[in-house]
Amino acid sequence: MTGTIDDYLLGLAEGVEKAQRQLSQVSLELNAGDAPIMYQIPRVDFELKLSLEMVTADDGMSAKLQFRPASGGGGSRQTTTEASSTLRGSLVAVPRLGGKPRPVLRTTLRRIDPKTWRWQIRVEAATAAGEALAGVNIQFNVDREKSRELTEKLASLPEETSLALSSNTRFSAGVATTDSRGVASVTLEADMGEPKGSYIAAVIDALGETETVIFRLD
Repeated sequence: MTGTIDDYLLGLAEGVEKAQRQLSQVSLELNAGDAPIMYQIPRVDFELKLSLEMVTADDGMSAKLQFRPASGGGGSRQTTTEASSTLRGSLVAVPRLGGKPRPVLRTTLRRIDPKTWRWQIRVEAATAAGEALAGVNIQFNVDREKSRELTEKLASLPEETSLALSSNTRFSAGVATTDSRGVASVTLEADMGEPKGSYIAAVIDALGETETVIFRLD
């Protein structure tokens, strides 16, 4: 064993995670309309046998713990203390959302006033089985860098035009909590001074699910 115990455990955890990702791509649908059955690795038991050596120089100036015999060589004399140990443990899977089906976000857009750049953003959070998720925090953000990149790439604006969004282009709230119906809504307002043809990339995130909505200012 050339690494540390941490290296071994991290490598084991990464292997289990990789196996779970492959399993997550496989599902079984028994009846049309029902949530598909997902496979989950429940636990992985492991056993690590270690042979430890404590090597101390006779001058008492240095000591080190290693997992394999020290190589011989010249220099000062050394004292070696050996010990064996067995490390046992388990990696236990913790399903997301307590094992419930993965969440589904459904986003609805409505322009409030055709004379202004204001939209109502309505998000419904539910499980894949259709169960409403109440009390979930939905995060709303304007991705300003992505917006600038889209405007630069897709919009035909004069060269002297600033591509950065105004600080007044923002959501009415950065976080909104779903009600008993699993619904949360906020308002997105763009500064009327933004150049026509600009783009806004709005990011909606909840429970590890992310949606990006692109707006074009016309």
